[in-house]
Amino acid sequence: MEGASEKAFGALGQFPIIQAAVAILILLGGVYMIFKAYMDKSKGPDPMPQWLMMGPLHDMMEAVHDIAEESRKSNDLLKECRDALLACKSALELIRNESRLR
Repeated sequence: MEGASEKAFGALGQFPIIQAAVAILILLGGVYMIFKAYMDKSKGPDPMPQWLMMGPLHDMMEAVHDIAEESRKSNDLLKECRDALLACKSALELIRNESRLR
């Protein structure tokens, strides 16, 4: 029986050594990927990649920024209008009070 197994292993030649080396490389690669994933997770979430900010998403964000700027200007104008209306109201109340005194 020993002769048959020696002949079988002899026929394989270098194949078991190459197969073992490849298996060790695959295992080391898997351990490296697990370790790298663990380290990346511990660092926290990465900022958004720059390539995601190109194209339609970038245009949409620019449009939102423009709308926000227009809204801020509109709010400033409305505050000015409110202040002007309050001044007019004060002036009308003064006129009304003066007309009552006469």
